[in-house]
Amino acid sequence: MRSRSLALVIVMALVLSAQIGQAQQPRQLQRRPIERQPSVRKVMVADIRTATPLMAKARAAGDTRAMVLPVEAAKVAPILSAAQLKAMLAEGGLQNVSPAGEYVRFGPRQLSVDGKGYMMLQAPLWIDPSMIQFDGTLDENQWLYITSGPKIRLQEGGTFVLDYLFDIPAADPGKAYRCDVVKDNDILQQINFTEDTPGPQHLLVVFQQAQPNPPTAAPLISIRIHNAGPEAHPDWIRWYLYQVVVTKL
Repeated sequence: MRSRSLALVIVMALVLSAQIGQAQQPRQLQRRPIERQPSVRKVMVADIRTATPLMAKARAAGDTRAMVLPVEAAKVAPILSAAQLKAMLAEGGLQNVSPAGEYVRFGPRQLSVDGKGYMMLQAPLWIDPSMIQFDGTLDENQWLYITSGPKIRLQEGGTFVLDYLFDIPAADPGKAYRCDVVKDNDILQQINFTEDTPGPQHLLVVFQQAQPNPPTAAPLISIRIHNAGPEAHPDWIRWYLYQVVVTKL
């Protein structure tokens, strides 16, 4: 009986010492992750200067929505230098072009510039100072006459390069997507691409226009990104637009 009591006391002492040891262990400090700007990994080029509509749409887009942004510091997104832009255009088949430098830049904090043009945001999901979120769908909300994405109108004549910096944050490696390049309501080019690694990428859209008179008669150039086919699940994707840098050639 005495040995059994002694064994019980030893067990309780061991349990108590283990609990004290755990209580004395220092707590792991939770550190806030360091935000790093992802590097750009891919550039696509779409030259629509002589393109004819692939898909003509008779109905004009209807509803548009925009938001007022809070005043706070925006993250700086990477842009292409004039030399990089020239090299990327050459890779896309546009030889002997000389970018004249940045003409205008549109983003969440600058949607318009007097005398140069504006960016209209149609059906954005969310806007913050560094990016605009869109939901792209295969049916493109035709019942509501809404196609989600940015629309840009420039108010001068000339040949321009629109550099769209965008990202699909939840993309799976190897997943297929499609980008439609649209002039007014006509699809002029469809670009199929896959997401090999996560990160932002550039889409360069080259187009030209005569001097519009009045300026509001200039065409609207837009892009929309969605899954490549109806078999894709889910049938919508969320993508980010950081900025659109316009260069005159």
